[in-house]
Amino acid sequence: MDAQSVAGIIAHMNEDHADAVVLYARHFAGVDATDAVLVGFDELGLEIDCGTGEDRRRVRVDFAEPVSTPGQARNVLIEMAKIARAGAK
Repeated sequence: MDAQSVAGIIAHMNEDHADAVVLYARHFAGVDATDAVLVGFDELGLEIDCGTGEDRRRVRVDFAEPVSTPGQARNVLIEMAKIARAGAK
């Protein structure tokens, strides 16, 4: 994916799906986060700045399979949110 697509995904997730980014940090990285910011995205996974107070840190969440298009990224992020939401219940 090109830099413009990556920047668009990061901005979209932080602006419109901040709750999902928190879920990714909690479910896939095991961080007891109440807020999280997507700071990196590549074909292999996500970089999330998360946590609270002194426990704030950056974590990596890898995808099950590489993504190479914005459409694939969208599908993977939606599926990850579904899995994380189901695990949070």
